[in-house]
Amino acid sequence: MVRKISGKQLNSTGQHMTKPDSSKSREAADVANLFADEFESNSSSNQYSQAFQTFQYTVEKQKVNFTSDNSEDYSSRFNITEPRIALERSNATATGPDEVYYQFLKHLPDNSLLVLLDIFNGIWENGSFPAAWREAIIIPIAKPGKDPTKASKLVASARLLNE
Repeated sequence: MVRKISGKQLNSTGQHMTKPDSSKSREAADVANLFADEFESNSSSNQYSQAFQTFQYTVEKQKVNFTSDNSEDYSSRFNITEPRIALERSNATATGPDEVYYQFLKHLPDNSLLVLLDIFNGIWENGSFPAAWREAIIIPIAKPGKDPTKASKLVASARLLNE
């Protein structure tokens, strides 16, 4: 967007992605699945050290006490202060699939913010998360020297940042 505004030409020719079988695709579903496979591999327990995997296995075998009277702080309804603080601390980012701009949310009048708060509390109490909120727009940015047609090369760059 910055390049567009400043009048610079974009070099986007609609790159393809290379699949593991060396075939190429520009289909959105194929590209999404290639990234999903790479992120799944990156997030797999196989990425952990053997010592950590042993510890994880031991801890996960312990019984968890799920009884609760729901009086914990994290079980209470959200109050108006929480979305205000969250919006105050947030940075302006690009819109998601809903195309709602951060500045729009930040400048909501109190009565609209209360409606939004009721929606959040309803989601929290009912455990029904809107399907539309499970969508995201991911824009991979190829690093210099990395093959932009291979998801594994792009994800490997992100993996190095996390290590």
